[in-house]
Amino acid sequence: LSKAGIPIIKDINETTASISVEYEITAPDENGNAEYYLVTDFYRMRYDETRIRLLDFERSATQVFAPSRSVISNSGLILGVRSKNVDYMTNEEGSVTAFTQNGDLWSYAPDTGKFVEIFTFRKNENSDFRDARVEHDITILDVADNGDVDFMVYGYMNRGEHEGNMGIAGYVYQTEANALEERFFIPYSGSFTELEEDLNQLVCLNPSGMLYLYLKHAVYGIDLESRENMVVADRLEKGSYAVSVDQKRFAWQSGRSQGGAGVLYLMDLETGQSQEI
Repeated sequence: LSKAGIPIIKDINETTASISVEYEITAPDENGNAEYYLVTDFYRMRYDETRIRLLDFERSATQVFAPSRSVISNSGLILGVRSKNVDYMTNEEGSVTAFTQNGDLWSYAPDTGKFVEIFTFRKNENSDFRDARVEHDITILDVADNGDVDFMVYGYMNRGEHEGNMGIAGYVYQTEANALEERFFIPYSGSFTELEEDLNQLVCLNPSGMLYLYLKHAVYGIDLESRENMVVADRLEKGSYAVSVDQKRFAWQSGRSQGGAGVLYLMDLETGQSQEI
């Protein structure tokens, strides 16, 4: 059983085109229970005067996580068919772990064996092609001792209040109330690839609840409690700034021109303090 694929143009010019098709399939496991997979087929084609030629084809699949299956073993959680690079975070007590899979966010409490689906665009009933479109991702920002989870969803919004928009949505999941609260939404005018490249430069949440992001040649600070925001540095070009490997230090030049180097600043993102070097 499979759903209709979603064709996406990745690259195109006068003679060649690269297209991916995303779709969901269902297959029975060894006990006859349904397992769901997201499949991506990639085609690279060339057009000439007589025909369209297939230059390359690749297929990849990842499994949709379902705790109703036997996913707990002596060695840990069994996440199924997916890459080995798992984005996850555990609180200091080790009582709650949050992890992502196929654009969904889950939490797991080993003491109780409880799973919570914190965020997903999927629907259990009346689902459609939006279930299989994964042009978004999730960044886990913090897992508190009480199990609350701060996180960001960025990319194309499949459903909800921001459906059809590209952007960044910040949320907090409150475990005691079992409630999800949106803290901010930032529209983005570029593609998902461009947005992902920007956020790979810098995403840092410090202990005071200040979130720092790199977007479109600027670094912004967002206070998650007051929801106020500020511009830390703008007009950043390659070679005029640097971020430490742990993304807790940020250095940049201000006022650089053709005739001079300008001023160099260093900011400790953990404390929010900056100094002129």
